Amino acid sequence: MQQPLVVPLLLLSAGLAGASSALSSVRLCGLFPRFRTAAQDFKADDSGTRRFAAFVQAIREVNNKTDGIADHLLPTTEVLFTQRDSRRDGATAFFEARELATSAFKGQGCDAIVGAASSGPSALAALALKESSTPQVSYSSTSAGLSDGSTYPYFARTVPSDDFQATGLADLVHSLFGYKRIATVASTDAYGASGMLAFKRRASALGIVTLASVSITGGANDESDFSEQTEALRASGATVIVIFAGGYDASLFIEKAYDAGVGGPGFLWLGSDAVSQASTMARIEDPTGFFGLTPSASTDSPIFRRYNRSRSAMPSTAGDGAGNCDLEIDDDGVQMWAADNDGSARDAGRVPSARNASTPLVCSGSDNQQLDIYAMYSYDATFALAHALHRLVEHAR
Repeated sequence: MQQPLVVPLLLLSAGLAGASSALSSVRLCGLFPRFRTAAQDFKADDSGTRRFAAFVQAIREVNNKTDGIADHLLPTTEVLFTQRDSRRDGATAFFEARELATSAFKGQGCDAIVGAASSGPSALAALALKESSTPQVSYSSTSAGLSDGSTYPYFARTVPSDDFQATGLADLVHSLFGYKRIATVASTDAYGASGMLAFKRRASALGIVTLASVSITGGANDESDFSEQTEALRASGATVIVIFAGGYDASLFIEKAYDAGVGGPGFLWLGSDAVSQASTMARIEDPTGFFGLTPSASTDSPIFRRYNRSRSAMPSTAGDGAGNCDLEIDDDGVQMWAADNDGSARDAGRVPSARNASTPLVCSGSDNQQLDIYAMYSYDATFALAHALHRLVEHAR
């Protein structure tokens, strides 16, 4: 069972034990996907950047004691921050999390970490952070497997577990659409594997028969060959296909499945939240016959309206469109809105000697005008940690 959010956050006390009553600063760090890996051509991850912008927004609101937003939090303590690029890659997230916990801020490390985005990277980051007892709060890692408190004792999240949407998808198939025979597609990462397991458990209880199940490996690109999987779907005779996979991998697979005649008129594809995001759908030329679940927000609430006003009022960090980037740096000296996306260093701004000299820095900022549902969870995760840090600092007085 997932531990209540407050439990791993209280473990911050270990890092602040013995702190003076006049603690001047705390160190909050983030893991956000800003660019993809070489396998995906180092493409910019715009949704990851929007989630990072929400993290920055929350910290600046906490540090600003005259804006009327949470002015009571950490009244005499500054929140210092830095971030690393997790690239939606497990190995990268593991090493970046360990580096943040042990080496950031000239070896002082981070008191807590917000991130990562995808479930697989968050799981490996959680294992790295377990070594240093560093609390971690994710904003978009939904895998049910992450609810295992014995394996991930310092992990928490502000987004619901996939158990909820997996059950919802099965209920949609059975109760709304009335289908009894389906095929399934799942990615092999933590998100797809655990989500599909929960879906099949509920589908079986409802009497739904699975005619074929295929898997796709993460890190797909335009050259990936899915012919074996699409042929298995075709041979099954299923016209209802449920897919639980990361957005980028899913978009490539669905596009090729449609091209192979497994999609379009006569077919119904049902997708999980990562598949159903607007950014995923935009990569599919003709998503006719696709139906999916997406998270929603209560946009009429005063809290949301305040958040949205503050977000859209933030100045653009996207650069001037002519290759001139915003070169702001964070409290650890890392460039926030530009990076050597294809260099060997984790961040060209931090380790200039490891830049790929043949390519320029790439702008990775945000115009702060596009609403991202998971950015709100990032904002909430940051404030959750700020509240925990506040209580610990006040307790130390």
